[in-house]
Order: sequence, then C-alpha cells, then structure tokens
Amino acid sequence: MEVILVPAFADNYIYVLRDAASGKVGVVDPGDAAPVQAELERRGWTLTHIFLTHHHDDHIGGAAALKDRYRASVVGARADAHRIPGLDVMLGDGDRTVFGEQTARVFAVPGHTSGHIAFWFEAAETLFSGDTLFSLGCGRLFEGTPAQMWESLQSLRALTEHTRVYCGHEYTQSNGRLRADR
Repeated sequence: MEVILVPAFADNYIYVLRDAASGKVGVVDPGDAAPVQAELERRGWTLTHIFLTHHHDDHIGGAAALKDRYRASVVGARADAHRIPGLDVMLGDGDRTVFGEQTARVFAVPGHTSGHIAFWFEAAETLFSGDTLFSLGCGRLFEGTPAQMWESLQSLRALTEHTRVYCGHEYTQSNGRLRADR
C-alpha cells in the first residue's frame, strides 16, 4: 500500500492511500479537501474511500466535498455517527473493513475523543492513529479520561514491532521540547 503525506493547516497530516493491486484510492482524515484534490489530480487518481478517525473538524472538514466530488464511501466510527455527517460505513472495535486488496482492523481508542478509532492495515503493517498516538506523545484528552487513553495506547502497543504509525499532526518537535523541559 502506497501512503502519501499531504500537509494541511499549521500541523495536520492527511494521508492519501493507494492499493496497487486494485487501484483503489483512499484518504485518511481530510480536514481540507483542496490539497487532497490537488494531489489526486496530480497523480490522475480517483478517490474511492474516506477514512475518518474522529469527529474534529480539522480531520473531517473536507470529507463532504470529497464525497460529493468523487462519490467515495465514508468510513468512520459507529459511536460518532451522530457527529460525523455522511458516514456510509460505521465501524466499532474489532470490526474490519476492506480497501481493495487490503483489510483494516478497527481499534476503538477513546481518550482524545470518546468515539475515536484507529485503522490498522495488518498486511501493510500500517496504523493510522489519528490524534491518539504521536511521536513522543499521545493526544490531548478532550472527552476521555487518562485511564481510557492508557488502555487505548496499550491496545496499540500490542501491534507488530514493524508497524508504521501515521499520526494526525506533526507534534514531534513540540513534544520533544516538553520532554527536555522536564
């Protein structure tokens, strides 16, 4: 599976995915439609799937426009169906969803938000953690408790040691500065 990083806003990461075997194209957490459309047009790709980890606007803000333009299927948390407009596929912990020749397992990872999920593409050993797990840290607790976040992080810790983690923001330098200040 090919993963292309598309920066947005001040520090968001949007990911465009392509399953080479099937030609299916997805996007994870498109907070802004414009840079995603530009990347798809540059590559001559047509979007088929939109994967959403949680309901915050900087992760879903471009989903409706992308869905309208490409008729892509929107995949997200069943627990957040009331907060994410246009969901076509609603998933919960342990569910699986197919993306071309790839299968993603869903992890419920509450803490940052109560309905947060992560997508783990097992064959590709690739995790899209949204705002749960970052380099040198984890997401801020808006709706969850420290105990929930800890349990969420423990579930992700059980993934293979070769798992590549794609997080929702670039916080590495700021997280490193926080650690250095302690």
